[in-house]
Amino acid sequence: MKWEKPALAAEADDFRASGPLLWSFGSCTLDERRLELSVDGELVAAEARPLELLVHLLHHAGELVTKDELIEAVWPGRIPSESVLTKTVAKLRQALRDEDQALIRTVYGQGYRLVAPVSVKAQADAAPVDTPDFAPGLAAGEMPPLRPHWVLREKLSSGGRNEVWLARHAKTGQPRVFKFARDADGLRALKREVTVFRLLREAPGAGEHLLEILDWNLDEPPWFIECPFIAGGNLAHWCEQGGGIAAIDLSLRLALIAQAADTLAAAHDTGVLHKDVKPGNVLVDLDAQGRPLVRLADFGSGRLIDLERLARLEITRLGFTQSLDLPGDDSSGTPLYLAPELLAGQPPTLRSDIYALGVMLYQIVAGDFRRPLAPGWERDVTDPLLCEDIRACADVDPARRLADARVLAQRLRDLAARREQQAQVQAELARTRQLHARLERMRTRRPWLVASALLLLAGLAVSTQQWLRADRANQLALRESALAAAVNRFLTDDLLAGANPLHAGRRDVQVSEVLARAQQQVAARFAGRPEQEAAVREAIGKAHAGLGDYAAAERELRQAVRLLDGLPPARARRDEQQLAMVEVLLAAEKPDAASVEAKDLGSRAPLAADTALGLATALAWLDFRAGHYTAAIQAMEAQRGAYQALAAEQPDRIEAFLGRLGEAYVVANRGDAAIQAFSDLLQRQTALYGPRDARLVRALIGLGEGYERADRNPEALPILARATSLARETLGEEHDLTLTAGGELAGVYESLQRFGEAEAEYRRVLEILRRRFGEEAPNTRVLTVNLGVLYEHSGRSADALPLFEHVHEVDKRLDGESHPETLVAAYHVGGSLAQLKRWNEALRWHSRTWELASKALPADDSRRGVMQSALAEAQCHVGQAEQARANFDQAIPFLQRTAGDAHPQTRKAIELRRSCLGDPGKP
Repeated sequence: MKWEKPALAAEADDFRASGPLLWSFGSCTLDERRLELSVDGELVAAEARPLELLVHLLHHAGELVTKDELIEAVWPGRIPSESVLTKTVAKLRQALRDEDQALIRTVYGQGYRLVAPVSVKAQADAAPVDTPDFAPGLAAGEMPPLRPHWVLREKLSSGGRNEVWLARHAKTGQPRVFKFARDADGLRALKREVTVFRLLREAPGAGEHLLEILDWNLDEPPWFIECPFIAGGNLAHWCEQGGGIAAIDLSLRLALIAQAADTLAAAHDTGVLHKDVKPGNVLVDLDAQGRPLVRLADFGSGRLIDLERLARLEITRLGFTQSLDLPGDDSSGTPLYLAPELLAGQPPTLRSDIYALGVMLYQIVAGDFRRPLAPGWERDVTDPLLCEDIRACADVDPARRLADARVLAQRLRDLAARREQQAQVQAELARTRQLHARLERMRTRRPWLVASALLLLAGLAVSTQQWLRADRANQLALRESALAAAVNRFLTDDLLAGANPLHAGRRDVQVSEVLARAQQQVAARFAGRPEQEAAVREAIGKAHAGLGDYAAAERELRQAVRLLDGLPPARARRDEQQLAMVEVLLAAEKPDAASVEAKDLGSRAPLAADTALGLATALAWLDFRAGHYTAAIQAMEAQRGAYQALAAEQPDRIEAFLGRLGEAYVVANRGDAAIQAFSDLLQRQTALYGPRDARLVRALIGLGEGYERADRNPEALPILARATSLARETLGEEHDLTLTAGGELAGVYESLQRFGEAEAEYRRVLEILRRRFGEEAPNTRVLTVNLGVLYEHSGRSADALPLFEHVHEVDKRLDGESHPETLVAAYHVGGSLAQLKRWNEALRWHSRTWELASKALPADDSRRGVMQSALAEAQCHVGQAEQARANFDQAIPFLQRTAGDAHPQTRKAIELRRSCLGDPGKP
């Protein structure tokens, strides 16, 4: 019996009447009577709880089973924490070998769904009923279906989702490889391979090094793809045939890695992630001259980051219609080559592939494909330049890895020249040191040699100064290198070890959990080494800030600053850490605490130039937050040139600055200036990280907001649509930036009077906000107001009014009557009452709102003019013409000054005056 929702549960109950059930799904079988699980025909040891959970999912196959339902089914009468359920699911996945969620899919924030086709039979009945069988059932000597001239000779691999056979032509003996799908997931993987092959075969630099797909059958079982036979086999097999890795000349090994890097770079250029880079997927062929030639294979786990490219090339999206867009698919790949961020649950990126390439480079240099990139790996690599290359690919921080695999290929090909250059630098440094020592000795000789010494001093002045600079830089570099090494060792030994499923005992280890566990070891690990302990605490603090845990970030950074107080050599680093704490306090919406730290840091002058610049920006932002928009923006604009000078060496500094400056322009309704700032930021980030990197999302949102503020909504629309699409793809549906982008996109739809699309987007985002944060969360309230505004604009004021009243009540209770958001909600309540012609009520609301706003809002906040003009309109409609005229006369010039003549709110105020009083007032 094959599962067809929703009949499975009822039919299972019928079978249960005749005996315990035997379930089959994917390559797994569960004996419900014995609670015994078999995977690929092998009995798997598993605990009782995960198997009980599996039974419940099987009885509800295809259905979303909520977390509460699972807890009630598996732990009846108990209230375990949600983490207990998560751990149990992780153990079940491990037993099922379901790391890529092909069997059980997580529905984030809700529960789990068993998605594999399921068969069930009563054990009293030996014969299965309509058992689904996707395996091809082939044997040596047979001819594969649909290929009558080929004879199967040898099964090359089997297991999981595919079965691979070597076949030979019945007449010519020509070899060929057939890969058959064993199940529906295998079919989907074959479709992905075909799609990627069609996409890459014309890509510059990829075609020669891509395993060709000669033919395929994806229409009827048995599904397969047909490829040429590569006699050399995969990289590991080829090395074994050559007597082992160590027997092969290192330059040839590196040349093969360089070829693989070039091919991977070409795939990345085309918008393809491989996601399973490893020696088994690097095949070694021979070119026309008999030289080894790499062919990259098996894109069945791949991911497309540019689906639009398929449409432009008119290639069908086979295999990419659903599974590759799901968060659960992000951790697929071979564990030995998985990047640290994938273990932490983050989505794959180009740099994840480059990490795997770095592990391969390490293994081929070390001479062992089974060796992991574990702490102390540097001892296996005697060449410092190759050490540098491996670090560049496999840094624990993705942002510090190479952004282009092609760079690694070039570095490996230039290795001999780089060694020669390094030798020259070392020789010159040694020569300079010798000359300096000679000069010092001459200064102690007899007076009659002083003239000679002075002549020599003149000749060596330049060299000596260069040596002194090099010596100081070298000492600083050594200290910085020691600190970086301490941080990296701690990250590798403690953080990544804590995230390793083999150490933690489960796959679903959270980053915050790993950080919390690791930071408990910091004091003991670095006892007596304050600089190294401070560096590690700084790294942990910044990681917490990235996760939004600002309290933990502040705690670690404060401890780092205390450790370095009173250590003169570490003065500059100590000040940088205090500046980082100021930034954390600003992000945590704690301006008073940030101001205290900023003033303390400023009192420690002189500061290093970079620190002083960062402090000046933080102070300007504090001034901006206090409502002094014009002065703060002018101060930040004056700093722009200094940040431009840092752009080459510290791109993150200019990026953070441009983002903050652009945000200030948006809040101050300076749309054109915001467009310029965010365009600059977007251009820089695209050049550094590529067009599909998650870091572009903030810049895209800011740029879209800038166009909105400039009343250029048709131009804002495609930008915000791109921001929303990129955020969903790289960050997930529920990430804060995804929700922000969606909300802004809905606002532009509304401005363009595409009300249906606007409402759908608002409702989608609002549903996620309510589920994640609740009705009273700040973002939920803001978006509820936006939905109400949409209703007003589309003539549904009766629907808008209760939304505004609800939000105002919550804002007032939580934030106070004078809070800016409370005032906005109150303004909208009055506006809805005005739309409904309930003018006396509208007047009461607008009078109170303006009374509070005139005292609470910053002096140059354009919302003051909007609220005052709304009051004037209400006064006009209840017969208070003179009061209305006076308020219009104040509001309109104010809006012209703060928002500009062309801004919609300015034009609206002028039109209100004209309609109410019959004249536009003073220009």
